[in-house]
Amino acid sequence: MVIRGELLGFIEELKRRKVFKVAAAYVVATWFLIEVSATLFPTFGAPEWILKVFSAVLLLGFPVVLVFAWVFDITPEGVKRTPDIIEDGEPATTLKGKLPVYITVAVLTVLMAFAINHYIFPTAEPVDTAPPPVETRLSIAVLPLINMSAISENAFFANGVHEEILTYLSYIDGLKVTSRTSSMKYLGSLLSINEIGRELNVRYVVEGSVRRVDNHVRVTVQLIDAETDTHLWASNYDHDLTDVFAVQSAVAKEISDSIHLEIQPETIGVLSDMPTLSVKAYDLYMKAKSIDRTERETEDSLARTRDLLEQAVKEDPNYVEAWGFLNETYDHTIRNMLTNDWYAGDGHEAMLQELTIASKRALDKAVSLDPDNVETLLAQASDYVAEQDGGFFRAQRKITLDRAMELYPDDPLVNYTLAWWYELGGDLVNADMAFRKAIELDPFNARILSGALSHYTNNVDNADISRQLLERLDNSLGGSNRWERSRVLVQQILATADESTIDEFIQNEGLDLLEVTPFGAAAVITISGMDIGEILKFEDEISIDENSNEAQILKYVDTNLVLLDYYRQEENIEKIRKIAKRILSINRVNDTAFIWIQPNLDSARVSAYLAIGDQVNAVQTVDMMLNNQGGSYDPWGAMGALALAKIDPDRAVELIMADRAGGNSWDGTDWVALYYRYNMNLVQHPDMKAFYIEEGKWVDYLAKRIPGYLD
Repeated sequence: MVIRGELLGFIEELKRRKVFKVAAAYVVATWFLIEVSATLFPTFGAPEWILKVFSAVLLLGFPVVLVFAWVFDITPEGVKRTPDIIEDGEPATTLKGKLPVYITVAVLTVLMAFAINHYIFPTAEPVDTAPPPVETRLSIAVLPLINMSAISENAFFANGVHEEILTYLSYIDGLKVTSRTSSMKYLGSLLSINEIGRELNVRYVVEGSVRRVDNHVRVTVQLIDAETDTHLWASNYDHDLTDVFAVQSAVAKEISDSIHLEIQPETIGVLSDMPTLSVKAYDLYMKAKSIDRTERETEDSLARTRDLLEQAVKEDPNYVEAWGFLNETYDHTIRNMLTNDWYAGDGHEAMLQELTIASKRALDKAVSLDPDNVETLLAQASDYVAEQDGGFFRAQRKITLDRAMELYPDDPLVNYTLAWWYELGGDLVNADMAFRKAIELDPFNARILSGALSHYTNNVDNADISRQLLERLDNSLGGSNRWERSRVLVQQILATADESTIDEFIQNEGLDLLEVTPFGAAAVITISGMDIGEILKFEDEISIDENSNEAQILKYVDTNLVLLDYYRQEENIEKIRKIAKRILSINRVNDTAFIWIQPNLDSARVSAYLAIGDQVNAVQTVDMMLNNQGGSYDPWGAMGALALAKIDPDRAVELIMADRAGGNSWDGTDWVALYYRYNMNLVQHPDMKAFYIEEGKWVDYLAKRIPGYLD
């Protein structure tokens, strides 16, 4: 009762001091002022924050006005302090009596502050608990410079100026630069600057032209804000050809000034450096680069590139970029000679030795000129000759790549090379991250896209990523090839067992797939349901010799397996022996470059032995394959299990299901289902059938093709 009495007394004191009246009047006045302001402020172009600040001041004034109303009163004589009521010689509002006032004002102040923070200046809620990192750097793309010269051959020179401007810009701290290969996609494009900016995810775009007349060059460039399509500046640069690098440096300086980025002192020295003093050497180097970017690696394209670079280093023996690129070109030639039997014949070994010596010489020269040049570091990290010397090179390569990443973290080829280092070492998680960054930095580079596609098609679970990469590769300068398209299509089939994907496969590839490995005749026959007799015409057309590469060997084996199956169904003993002899006459592969195709050859040998009734050699070959198992991806074990199915289906199913449970990238159960015609004893095995029914993915595919499969 005491508390109730004190509360009633406090309320009466609030009434006496007119606090309630003042509060009501202030609330009405505040509402009116906010409503009027909300209408008038926008009319006069006032920014939104002014209204928010005005409202916040009015709300914060509420507790202040209440305190004022408690303490003071407005009388005819002016503002006077409100007298306290005297009870028993003591003021009614002692410290104890004033405590409710203080508490009330404090609570009101807190509530007002909360309202201001929550409603007037709200803080945006995060979309999720782990938002993606935000790119804080400014970004720019330099579109291909138009060749305005009368001579069309000068296009490569315009490309060279374009590339050097990009190189100079890449040295500006805080600026993200879209690579040349991705920018080249927009050569002759009808898209607007705004659309190009959105596709490349950049804020600024540079466009321009190059006119070369004899030893004089004019470069015209303009900088555009892609978000607003506003031209920020445009300039013409007239120089002698010998001073062309000064143009590129000047352009980079103007761009940095225009977008308010400071060129660091250490960068200024880099920008002033000229890659070569020889215009002729520069011309030769840029012609070689043009071939590298616009043509796929062939005997002819690599030979022309080597010739141009060898001329370039003769013109300027200190041209470090040319030496580094020359080493890479030598290495690519050597690799293709070993894997594809290029230049086969009497001079093969001599040429291989000559290229090996030249490759080491070029790399040594590049290192001596500038060990930290990006071309030098990439040459070291990609040195195929050194790679053949053993495992020591793997550790040295990582040291080189770490240095390259330290100096050139945003170079797409550095990230791409690092991705392959992880890939070859089995570190697929870091390989994935490095591939993604390389693609982000250079989204339309055919070399990077093709390499990444090879990485992702090794795993069925990455089918969607592979399809996206293929679409982007088709839109790149290099485009995709039949091997890449067929590989993605087969991966899509394995991932989904989707009938429409199979139809697409047949429509896009068909019998032409016979030219592509490893999906040859057997794949076409199986997937399409084609009459096996369609392959008969290849019986006498396909052959191999000592100079055949692995693709030709696999095509030969695959076609003969289809023919062997056909003649066994026809019970044509003469043809069976003929085809089996063909398969068994293929020597086992000794070259380490070809070793990956050996499981396919051994599996084919098992079929051939069984076709002619040689059970002993068939069993011995299977045992050899199963005993040759190795790492997490085990082609011998996988192909061995399929070969074993022709001898002991129960044991084969056991091995296949164990492989499936191990989560290996070779998904044996999918391949068994896809090639159902050649694995009929497996797909109809009770354990395999139960697995497919439980999994669900392949059951419709098999039921449609095998009468009574689900009965």
